Amino acid sequence: MKHLLLMLMEIDPNDPPEEGPFYVIERFHKPQFVLDENGNIKSFTTYAEAAAECQYGFVIAF
Repeated sequence: MKHLLLMLMEIDPNDPPEEGPFYVIERFHKPQFVLDENGNIKSFTTYAEAAAECQYGFVIAF
């Protein structure tokens, strides 16, 4: 494999990862990153903040 596009891992919701930044991709209507009020991709410092913002999507960390 030459390129890795995305790798998923399961986490324990009672012990979420501590390292950020975290991003949210919403799937409602069409997949897109959650944006801030200026139209920039919004990042979160903790998993809990990102998960609270996520309604119908995925929390990701790079």
